[in-house]
Amino acid sequence: MPRRVFHRFAILWLVRVLLYGGVSACATEAAASTETGRSPHIALLLPTEWQAFARAAEAVRAGFFEASSKETVSVLPIRIYAVTDDARNVIDAYRKATAAGAQVVVGPLTRSGVSALSSAGDVITVKTLALNVPERSTGTANFYTLSLQLEAEARQVAQLALSEGRRKALTV
Repeated sequence: MPRRVFHRFAILWLVRVLLYGGVSACATEAAASTETGRSPHIALLLPTEWQAFARAAEAVRAGFFEASSKETVSVLPIRIYAVTDDARNVIDAYRKATAAGAQVVVGPLTRSGVSALSSAGDVITVKTLALNVPERSTGTANFYTLSLQLEAEARQVAQLALSEGRRKALTV
């Protein structure tokens, strides 16, 4: 249970830092289909209707709203966009979210969905936090990954160290 709470906090914290540079944000859920206008929001691209990933998608959604309920500063609505594992579906959902005013996109959750989005780098126009790692690393601006894979974390730290002109890096 403490591990789950930590992951929920980490996701919200990363989105807050990406969007506001550390300023608090509170989220309220808003259905994407009920809002027709362009309004600032956080978009969650989740496989909510895909039975194999429905539990994981619900955990991310619940964690996001639980963590956001603890914040009190400002309100930024969260809209959930259902996605599948199909590359075209993921990219279309991303475009729909950004066209509707998404300031930050969180997701997709599957590796193939993340790979499809990262390979379409010109589509990524807002800060995006993928919940997995792509099959191939891309240097796309505004694209961040959150993963529990040790190899991916070590690779990211090494790339960061090299980009800062350092020859050694340490992870804990």
